[in-house]
Amino acid sequence: MNTAVTRLYALLVALTLTALVAWAVTDWFQLQEKASLGAQAALRKTAGLLTDWAISAPPQDPTRLAELFRSSLVKDAHWKMLLLTSPSHGTEYYRGPRTDGDPATSVPTWSPRFPRELLTQVDVFLPDGQPWVLKGVYEFYTNSEILKLLRASGLTLLVLVLLTTLLVLIQSARKEPTREQASEPQPSRTQKTDFESADDEYWFDDELDLGDLPPLNSAQEASAGPSLLAPSGLSWAHFLEQRLNYELERCAGNNQDLTLLLLGGTDLQSETLYLALAQEVRSSFPSLELDFETKDEKHGPGVAVVLPDRSLETAMAEAQTLVGRIDRLFPQIKLVAGAASRAGRLLGAATVIKEASSALGRARHSSTRVVGLKTDLDRYREHVVRATANS
Repeated sequence: MNTAVTRLYALLVALTLTALVAWAVTDWFQLQEKASLGAQAALRKTAGLLTDWAISAPPQDPTRLAELFRSSLVKDAHWKMLLLTSPSHGTEYYRGPRTDGDPATSVPTWSPRFPRELLTQVDVFLPDGQPWVLKGVYEFYTNSEILKLLRASGLTLLVLVLLTTLLVLIQSARKEPTREQASEPQPSRTQKTDFESADDEYWFDDELDLGDLPPLNSAQEASAGPSLLAPSGLSWAHFLEQRLNYELERCAGNNQDLTLLLLGGTDLQSETLYLALAQEVRSSFPSLELDFETKDEKHGPGVAVVLPDRSLETAMAEAQTLVGRIDRLFPQIKLVAGAASRAGRLLGAATVIKEASSALGRARHSSTRVVGLKTDLDRYREHVVRATANS
């Protein structure tokens, strides 16, 4: 999925969930405030009735007191506890859960359950002059309010799931670009496309002797099985030609390009520096079966990388990136690279290796660190004709 679309969608999800939480919290506070005001008003009204009752009918009848509470407060099922008490007389009226001890002599205590209930109280003025208190625990966040929150949350999540599914289906319906289309840089309007007029990064070796074309079905051709790795983590050098023959035949059958990249540099006789280079190569080109050690009697050890389905331009761009990273991490190596590609030809590994070696030699003796050998198809066809006539 496009990075910008992904970020916008993640922001949308975060804002939606934040809005849902903010709405739930705001709704809870509003319900609590409304219930607190209503409960206070109901208790004050009952306190006034108690005062009138105590004045008009002394001595007070407990039966009539219970009837007064039933008519004013008990009929509202949201009241979970009601208590009329004073420090000197104890509990005069109590309705709520069962408590330990004698309610007539002890003051029952019951804390409201958070976040569903609240505790409120008012003072009651009776003719005896003693301070009386009327307390109540009121349930304001009922099961219906919880169900409303669950419905809103479920609807929000359903919309997000449907939107996510839609985005996934749209993305999967898009045509995925091939690896070469995705990775190959497009030339700008001012980029030179004629290799003869390009800079030194492309070179054609007129004196290169390609030799006889090795048959594609030679006995030396390797199988698709994995190569054994050297201590550096790269494949052994003597497996290169075998595996390259196999990859050339496979790419020819699939009408794909292939590029061979040869890497060399100074001070690679140092085991420490060579192991460091090998690690960076494995990081840049993580296909272990296609990263090889190389041995050059004149210039010392190096590295070869087989890049199936990769054009010469793409491989050179990746090599430039690797050279820049090596310059920053290990400037004493001074890495150079030579590249050669199949370029639509039917040829064997020995030819590609010879072409890449020629390009690497050019890179060693020029200011350009990465050199790709361009192929003259007309000259190559003449060579094929000569090789066929001599065979």
